Amino acid sequence: MFAPFSPRWLLACGRPYLAPTQANCARLMRWLGQRRPGHDEDVELATCGMAGFRLRAPEASLLSDRALAGLRVPTQQLIAADSVVHRPIRAARRAARLTPDVCSYLVPDASHFLVHDRPDMITDALAHTLVDR
Repeated sequence: MFAPFSPRWLLACGRPYLAPTQANCARLMRWLGQRRPGHDEDVELATCGMAGFRLRAPEASLLSDRALAGLRVPTQQLIAADSVVHRPIRAARRAARLTPDVCSYLVPDASHFLVHDRPDMITDALAHTLVDR
């Protein structure tokens, strides 16, 4: 990860991680999508996954400055501008400062479900990445 989790995200995750009931997980997922219209299927799928699956691998963790500085793989970072999980501008700035091979795009008017909020921008960003290589 390019930026730490926001304090709001960490607080919001407590209940669903400790007691992963359908209701707790759905509440978190609706908040994650900022209760925007059109996320019902995303929320339902994510809720089922969170309530019914326990991850055996470690959670995502913040990459150290040294690890990021050593990254030499072209990387595209699409960041929801309205994300509640991270501080979007902080993530983009940190990546730019430490890693020249990371291209960060802030996707305006997008929640964590940015693929559904801004499919046009995501498709364009991915197409440019494929063409530019």
